[in-house]
Amino acid sequence: MGFIHETLLKVIFFPSLRNGLLHGPWIPIYGFGFLMIAFSYRKICFWRKSQLWKAFVLFFILFFSLMILEELGGIMIELIFHQTFWSYSKLPFHIGPYISLEICVIWGIMSFFIVFYVIPFLELFLKKIPILFSISILFLQIIDFFSVLLS
Repeated sequence: MGFIHETLLKVIFFPSLRNGLLHGPWIPIYGFGFLMIAFSYRKICFWRKSQLWKAFVLFFILFFSLMILEELGGIMIELIFHQTFWSYSKLPFHIGPYISLEICVIWGIMSFFIVFYVIPFLELFLKKIPILFSISILFLQIIDFFSVLLS
């Protein structure tokens, strides 16, 4: 979902936006973001509070944690690769180059979609994926990662 969102932003608003660090369709920051979403949801879903309260807390936890992840990702890419892959400095509610409140709201809304639709859908199929396929994808990601580091 993040990749689709980012691609739409690139096509419509920011043609200079770079879609990730690696050559393949995987973008590490989205993987970390997905893990943060799944972990946060798993922790909050067992609370003995109302569904509305849990949804409210989950939104703000994800809003702020994904905001921090985006800031750290932008800073690390700039420090390691001396490049800026994205900048929200042209948006009205930006906080530095890597964070924008508008985008963080979108991440929060997309997180709800992931929690209530994507994760339950994935849980139906994850156990059916052959381990050899998973290892092959991991191997391709590692090759992609090292090809970027060595280039």
